[in-house]
Amino acid sequence: MGAFIDNESSNPKLSPYSHAAGYIKCERTDLIACSDIRTDVMKIAGDTYNIQEKNQYTDYKKMILETKPDIVSVATQPEQRAEVVIFAANNGAKAIYAEKAMSASIEDCYEMYDACIKNNVSFNLGTNRRYDSGFNSMTNLIKEESLGKLKTLVAYCTGSLFNMGSHNFDLLLKLNSESKVTSVTANLGEFIWDSELKELKSDPIGQGVIEFENGVKAYAFNISNKTKWDAICENGVVSAIDNGGNFIVHTKNKKYELDVEKKSSTLSLIYDLVRSIDDSRPHLGGIKVAVASTEIIFGFIQSHITHSQVTFPYKPLGINLNRNFAPRMPKYNK
Repeated sequence: MGAFIDNESSNPKLSPYSHAAGYIKCERTDLIACSDIRTDVMKIAGDTYNIQEKNQYTDYKKMILETKPDIVSVATQPEQRAEVVIFAANNGAKAIYAEKAMSASIEDCYEMYDACIKNNVSFNLGTNRRYDSGFNSMTNLIKEESLGKLKTLVAYCTGSLFNMGSHNFDLLLKLNSESKVTSVTANLGEFIWDSELKELKSDPIGQGVIEFENGVKAYAFNISNKTKWDAICENGVVSAIDNGGNFIVHTKNKKYELDVEKKSSTLSLIYDLVRSIDDSRPHLGGIKVAVASTEIIFGFIQSHITHSQVTFPYKPLGINLNRNFAPRMPKYNK
């Protein structure tokens, strides 16, 4: 996601997709530096995006202190995310674009929140559907209540919690106007757990039920290999199908498709972050919504471990995601 995911996408409407390609495309930003502990990967990133060799760093701390960027992108895995975000927030960054999931523990998540709030740092999480033009249209249709009040939300392919669940939980919050979560009940599969260290050794597959303060219930299922979401209202249903490629509205008397102009969600996220620097407030994203979706992830895990419903706000159990795997090499060409 940092620099090369564009080469894995066959959909031109997603372009630009990676963080780096987004900054190059956005006329408000200049990409000035990069950091990676893999010098071979970093050199190709530098060559691809015209980053001077002197601004290619194996030490991200040195990069931040020397180049003093306004925006820092953190495209690591969750296990390394908090350390980088907190350092950037404490050392001059005005805004941070962090990949999902937000962190490897809820405690790390709260420390990231505190650092961003204390330093007035804007923060957007890379849950791209939040910035997608189609899902914005779907959200606006729900809000205007032309289909009546929202009653139920359904996600049909939650996937693993940190990878896919982070997207789904954030989207469910967005579709429900960021209503507070009151409880979750979940059951997880492929749960590799070290109970002594309180460590997850893999990203678990999960499904469950989320209850919101406004009375809406959301069902996060793993019953399909296709990504689909339903928002069930009093007088109709609006569905996102084909991974948000199409948006269909069903009412008692008619069926129609929302007219949506597809745009790059990465570029929309970056513009949103720039706007938040301009006027010092969150717009589509922000640190609070990032924390809210992360709390659902760890609420699901806690519900599975305790075999019970978890009521929000909950007392964390000190759970950490700590996997041992080599980084996947990027695809350098299409």
